[in-house]
Amino acid sequence: MTRPRPNQPSRSFPGQTRLLRRIHRYAGVAAGGVLVYLLVTGLPLQFDSLQLGDQFVSTPFILESYNLDAPAEVSFDSGIAQVGNRLFWEDEQIVEAGELLGAVNYQGLVVIGTPDALFVLSPTAPGALERIDQLTPLAGIALHQGQVLLNTGSGIHQMDSALLNALPVPEPPGDIEWQSPQLISGSQAEIYRSAYRQRLLSVERLLQDLHSGRAFGPIGVWVINLGTLLLAGLAITGYWIWWRSR
Repeated sequence: MTRPRPNQPSRSFPGQTRLLRRIHRYAGVAAGGVLVYLLVTGLPLQFDSLQLGDQFVSTPFILESYNLDAPAEVSFDSGIAQVGNRLFWEDEQIVEAGELLGAVNYQGLVVIGTPDALFVLSPTAPGALERIDQLTPLAGIALHQGQVLLNTGSGIHQMDSALLNALPVPEPPGDIEWQSPQLISGSQAEIYRSAYRQRLLSVERLLQDLHSGRAFGPIGVWVINLGTLLLAGLAITGYWIWWRSR
């Protein structure tokens, strides 16, 4: 009777081993693609220094796939436009605020009135926007005889020349013309609506949706889940093949 050599590989399940090798090979190809995709979409999210939350997607077809659009109405006064709850200066968003009551040009500055605050903008440095919370809520703003007037809950007030303090006007003149923003349309409005749309979807949100598969709907989520199962299957079949080949 011939005894098997001690180091001879087991041949008990040669068909199963070949099948496992084939499954392992195909699963490895598919799982490798999924792994690369997850790395490309997930790795940038780990670096806060990239500030992906402050970067926005402007590609039209991506915004359309998210059904992102701007409000139809655009208000405009003295160079300031409002779309939704956002104020713009020369198609650049400057601040989120309430209803635009009006804006006036004063000593090279633009004074913007909203119910919750007064904003002072320098056209040469629009990023350095100054906010003044005195005498709110505001009901109106006007430029009368070279002075900025505010209509507040406690009466009419006049801003000083430095726009730092508001002094009550005991006897308001009767010919004050309060600012009233006008609705604009056509190509002029589309400039601001486009600027509004381009700040709706951050790069961080897009990468998160791509990484999870949500960007492609329910099917995308299932594909990513299947890919993770393939990675698990790859580990299982690889271990089994290694154990059978000992």
